[in-house]
Amino acid sequence: NNKKSIKLIQPTSILTLCIMKILYILRIHYIFRLFVQRKKVSILLFHECDIEVFRKSIIYFKKHYSIISLNDYINNKINRKFKKPYLILTFDDGCASNYQLLETIINYKIPVTIYIINNYMESNIPFWWNIKTFRSSYVNYLKTVSNKKRLSIIDNELSSTSDLNNQDHLSIKEITEMLPFVDFQSHTLSHPILTKCSKNTIEKEIVLSKKLLNTILKKDIVHFAYPNGNYNSNIINILKDANYKSAVTVNHGFNDIKPISNFELNRILIGDGTEYYIVITSASGAYASIKKMFMGIFK
Repeated sequence: NNKKSIKLIQPTSILTLCIMKILYILRIHYIFRLFVQRKKVSILLFHECDIEVFRKSIIYFKKHYSIISLNDYINNKINRKFKKPYLILTFDDGCASNYQLLETIINYKIPVTIYIINNYMESNIPFWWNIKTFRSSYVNYLKTVSNKKRLSIIDNELSSTSDLNNQDHLSIKEITEMLPFVDFQSHTLSHPILTKCSKNTIEKEIVLSKKLLNTILKKDIVHFAYPNGNYNSNIINILKDANYKSAVTVNHGFNDIKPISNFELNRILIGDGTEYYIVITSASGAYASIKKMFMGIFK
């Protein structure tokens, strides 16, 4: 098996780890859960998560939150009598390591949505942002250029690299096995930066990914995740025309019981999923909210 454990998010800095630890010890996550998340819907954004960290986190979440499915939220099927804050679990990119979480998902009967990328499902080519020769600063640069230029750079790099034979994405076989327990939805065909694409490319990435997944998974694909969180009103209109029901962003925040916009759903970034206290603190929204507040003060 040529799979590897990939890290899509930069390792957490020592300063961030220290701040997270302090917030956890001071039980700031408890305060946020009790007062800030109350009567709100928090959508968590994972990419990967350590197996044991995920298991422990799910035990915590089941005790202190009402875990609901994305479908129930969008279709307004939430039981509003619950006193616990509402929590939705989502994973972006369909990383190969997500397969290792299936046992926990089954054992604890939790709804999970994973947004997958069509072109990587049966590919031995690494995610383009995960190519070994690309430093994080260069990946960030590639997110700012036109889609045509980005593809040209990636093609040139892949033709001269030996960074192949690594399955970064879940295979169709694995997805099929997980399908009875996981809600798979669309994350485009190739994970481009949609705001840097032509209208024809945007339509292809959104519409064709839906059609192909409908056929492969034999289910209706109605939810979408913006690659890198980039979107605008034109992209939202294309999603609506393609009969999607929702789209999640990477905008930090909590959502109302009835969302203001189904196509601009806020999420809470969890991080690299390697530490339990980071997952719990992040899930409350405490770290990102405090960081955002201080950034506003010291701008």
